[in-house]
Amino acid sequence: MTPRPVIFISATGQRPHQGRVVAILLPLIALVSAGSLGWWFAHPSLPAPAPVAAAQAPSLPDAVADPYSKESNRRLLAQLQDKIRRQEQQLGPWHRDTLETRLEQAHMWWDQHKHEQAIEAFRSIHAIQQRTLDPGHPDTLRTRSELASALANYNRADEAEPEYRAILALRQRTLGAEHPDTIQTLSDLAENLMYQSKYPEAEAEFRTLSGIQERLLGASHPDTFRSRSDIATMLMTQRRYPEAEAHYRSLISDLEKTHGAQNKEALKAHLSLAYVLEQQNRLPEALAHAQRAEVGLLDLLGPNHPEFLVSPHPSGRIRQKIEEADGKQPGN
Repeated sequence: MTPRPVIFISATGQRPHQGRVVAILLPLIALVSAGSLGWWFAHPSLPAPAPVAAAQAPSLPDAVADPYSKESNRRLLAQLQDKIRRQEQQLGPWHRDTLETRLEQAHMWWDQHKHEQAIEAFRSIHAIQQRTLDPGHPDTLRTRSELASALANYNRADEAEPEYRAILALRQRTLGAEHPDTIQTLSDLAENLMYQSKYPEAEAEFRTLSGIQERLLGASHPDTFRSRSDIATMLMTQRRYPEAEAHYRSLISDLEKTHGAQNKEALKAHLSLAYVLEQQNRLPEALAHAQRAEVGLLDLLGPNHPEFLVSPHPSGRIRQKIEEADGKQPGN
């Protein structure tokens, strides 16, 4: 049976990425003024993160294709429960096939927003696998990773953190620090720490991640650029503006060398740099970067593009600050 990753579903029925926007916005409301909140939506370190694994079709009957049919879901859950009962009788409750069917049941519970039930199922299956297999067995680690992801997505990040740390240590020991699964777990841990507002710890993990990605993927790989942007974000959330400025300037330079001056991520980084300069009261410089980003995004995306519509336009606010400062000068 092909392992199925946890696929999280929102209350609206959409299947979202784990929310880096939520992860950064909520803890930073106290940090950023209301007039500047829109900036965060355009921040280059807020793209959708890479999924834990490529989404694959679950091994369930065709009726699951209609997620809104309560009757279909009830019928499918009943079928799974009957299958589990037969497998427990014929194979035993600890058999791998039995546990795989229980995992399918847990996935269905999650998709139906029965989150507590799904989390307890992941926890129970993981406990059995630890006893019958090994803590470092791929099946055990997969279930533990799904448990950690479920906790993180159910706003229980503090409980997810020790799971991510344990998974990371086991994967480093069994697979090595540069294995894709280990790297993904490191990324998950960094984002989990960021969500908890543990910015210094998150920064350290993002720096480790960036170093590994640069060695394996190269300095110009999108994942490397993303992690470098995450480091800059962590510096900014700690109000370490001069360091954040240096990181953004380096990031912009490398993005433009690799992709050109009209690269979308480079333009978003200009917005980030404008914010950092504004916080240091270097308003003319901030205005120049804000205007460059606004004009570039308008040309690149067009006035009606969703990304352009939600992106901030801070140049007006910065220009007003400059005018207010000029008005306070002696002789005015």
